[in-house]
Amino acid sequence: RDGIITQLALFNTKCWHAGLSTWAGQKDLNNCSIGIELQNKGMESYTEKQINAAIAVCKAIIRTYPIREILGHSDIAPGRKEDPGVQFPWEKFKPLTKGSYNGIT
Repeated sequence: RDGIITQLALFNTKCWHAGLSTWAGQKDLNNCSIGIELQNKGMESYTEKQINAAIAVCKAIIRTYPIREILGHSDIAPGRKEDPGVQFPWEKFKPLTKGSYNGIT
């Protein structure tokens, strides 16, 4: 919640952040996505430090990889995952991509 960034895996390493997931016809998004996690108990607001850190991480990833969309776990595993939740400020992330975000174009 204080904005400290910890990288737990290399970007070219498959991790299991998405679990059983699908998006735009692609299954098992663990194979083709990079997961970013933010500490939150579910319905609490995100801190400004968290959002600024997440934006910085997204910008760094987008500079390196051809990212088209920024999605929540709730988008790729609906009914099973609820994060990042209703308090997440998607509007701050829309300018980072040229395509859609959170299922909105």
